[in-house]
Amino acid sequence: MKTNTNDEKDYLTICEGIPSKLPCQDNCQAPLCPLDCHDKAIWYPDDDICYSKTISKPAWVSAQRKIQRLYRLGLIDSGECFTRPMLEGLKRIGKGLHGMKPERLHTH
Repeated sequence: MKTNTNDEKDYLTICEGIPSKLPCQDNCQAPLCPLDCHDKAIWYPDDDICYSKTISKPAWVSAQRKIQRLYRLGLIDSGECFTRPMLEGLKRIGKGLHGMKPERLHTH
């Protein structure tokens, strides 16, 4: 069970097989959630990013924000997606960064 230190309640994550109402799920459209451990979920640079103020965010959320900034400047293709493991493995984020074409995800 994961404990949210900013809230008095404990929240069980989907990772542990027990779906529950998480504090960040109200109106959240982000396809990747810091409280969810699904490696298969994909994120595109024009998708939402977790905006919750009640949970601590892993480094890959910061990577998403940097990628999204580059996308808005026209330096990254929105047709390429990223998975959480891909975001976690990024060493450098800059012009020319490439994600993966979604059709290639099914071949790995």
